[in-house]
Amino acid sequence: MFLPKINLKTGDRGVIFFTLPEWKLAKEKISLKKHFSWLNLTIKYDAKGFICGPILGAPMIGLLFEIFQNWEIKELLTVGWAAKLGEKLKLGEVFLPNKAYSLEGTSRLYWEKRKVFTPEFEFFTKIKENLVQIGLMPSSGPIISTDAPFIFEKNTQFLNKWATKAYALDMETSAVFALGKYFNVKTQAILLITDEIGRTSFQRPENLLKPSREKILELIQRFLSHEV
Repeated sequence: MFLPKINLKTGDRGVIFFTLPEWKLAKEKISLKKHFSWLNLTIKYDAKGFICGPILGAPMIGLLFEIFQNWEIKELLTVGWAAKLGEKLKLGEVFLPNKAYSLEGTSRLYWEKRKVFTPEFEFFTKIKENLVQIGLMPSSGPIISTDAPFIFEKNTQFLNKWATKAYALDMETSAVFALGKYFNVKTQAILLITDEIGRTSFQRPENLLKPSREKILELIQRFLSHEV
């Protein structure tokens, strides 16, 4: 299988943006001099680190980690959206998963017998403490990651079962944690709660996210500059 050997001279830290709105804002606000494009992915980088996006779903995460093997990545943040399950979280809230249940297909190909993944505890704690320092109070708890969120949502029995185990649902976090462990990269997901599983909404959530977005970008700039 063809896999491009993208040998960028970058630092040991990176940030992946899942959603297009977060990626567009990051490209505007985070100053990195060089860029590289491959498929639908754009990477901006310099000697300190890199940002890339937009990424959707666990399979693309797997592809990226295979490419990262040729780099010297030690710490990786991901930024995206998630939907809340039940009443533990509020819309617009910042959420740091500390456990991820895998209902996606990528992680099981790297860890055949594992379905639950966690971030490295000290890295999780560092990111959470630094978010608090810049004025955010993130919630933390378990999340479910699935390749088919709409099918998940339509199965009421399945939904009720998982609502007792997890606070939120997305498409990537379990793969991020699983592949981070497999490739020895410290990982942490930073998620914005934009909607609710079981309730259909046609309203874009940008107004809810604006205050937190600016703080998250502040953390990312400090992270890439090794101030965190």
